[in-house]
Amino acid sequence: MYEVGQYFDYCMPQRAWKCITTNKALSNKALIAISRRLCALRIINNAAFLKTMLIGFALLMLNACGSGTSDAAMLSPMQMPSSQIRLYQLGDMLEFSGDVRISKRDEPIFISNVTVLAEFKPGRLRYQDKKVFTLRTITTFLATGEQQIDTQDIWQEPSGQLFELSNKYGNEYVVGTVFDKGLLAIPIPLINLDKKSIDFFSLYGGAASGPITEGNREISVEVAHSIPTALGNYKANKITHKESYKYLFTYVNNKRGTTVATDRSLWVSPDKGILKKVEVRRVLSASGALLSESQWELDIKSINF
Repeated sequence: MYEVGQYFDYCMPQRAWKCITTNKALSNKALIAISRRLCALRIINNAAFLKTMLIGFALLMLNACGSGTSDAAMLSPMQMPSSQIRLYQLGDMLEFSGDVRISKRDEPIFISNVTVLAEFKPGRLRYQDKKVFTLRTITTFLATGEQQIDTQDIWQEPSGQLFELSNKYGNEYVVGTVFDKGLLAIPIPLINLDKKSIDFFSLYGGAASGPITEGNREISVEVAHSIPTALGNYKANKITHKESYKYLFTYVNNKRGTTVATDRSLWVSPDKGILKKVEVRRVLSASGALLSESQWELDIKSINF
C-alpha cells in the first residue's frame, strides 16, 4: 500500500482526481486522509472529479470531509516535490570548506583541512544543443598549502537536472550507444527515489577510440529536510551515488583491472544547488586489494549568487 506522503509525491493536487480513480493500491485509511486533503484544497468541488468517482467512493469522500473520527491523526504537513532547481550560470562560484583523510598502501595517512573553490567556466566540449559548462575546482590543502585543480564538463536540462558529460580526465561518459552521452548526477523532480541504476562507459578521444572504463552508478533521493549551513538553514534533498567502475586497460596511473568504488552524498537545495558533499572513494587492485582510500566532507562556505 502507498503511504499518504508517498501518494502526494507522485500525484500533484491538480490531477489528484485522476490518480485516485486509477490507483488500486490505496488503503481505505489512506483514501480518507487523501480525501480530506482534497477537501481542504477544494478539489472535491471539481466537476470532473465528481463525475469519475464511483458511488461508494463518493460517499467515502463525503464522510471523510464531514467526519470527526480519529483518522485525522493520519494527516501530516503536505510537501510537494521540487519540480526544478536553480540553473547554474557562467561565472557562478561556490566555496566549500571541510576536511580530507587520505590513506595509501605503504604510506603515512594524510589528514588536512581543505577549501574547495568551484567555478563555472565556458564549456570545452560540445554536445547536441546543450549549454555545456566546464566546472573547475581548485582544492587547497591547508596542511601543506598545495593546490589541486580538476576540470569536468557538465550540463543541466531546463528543469535543473544535472548531467556529467566528462570525468576529471576529460573522458566523455556514454550510456547506451556512443551517441547517448552524459551521466546523470542530480535527478529531477526531487522526490523519494529508492534506486535508479545506470550502466556507463568512459571514452578516450571520442566515440571512435573505445572505452577506458565500464561501470555502474546507483542514485537514490531522500525526502527534503532543513539543514544548517554557514549561509543559514536551507531545505535540501540528500542525493546518494553508489558508484563503481573498472579500468579496461592501463590508463595514467591506473592498471588494467583496477576498480574505483565511490559512496557519495550530495545535499541539494532548489534555490542554491549543492550545499554539502560527503564522499568515500576506494581504489582496489585487480585482485581486490585496497590500494587507497580518501574521505571527504565539505560544507558550503560562500556563493556569489
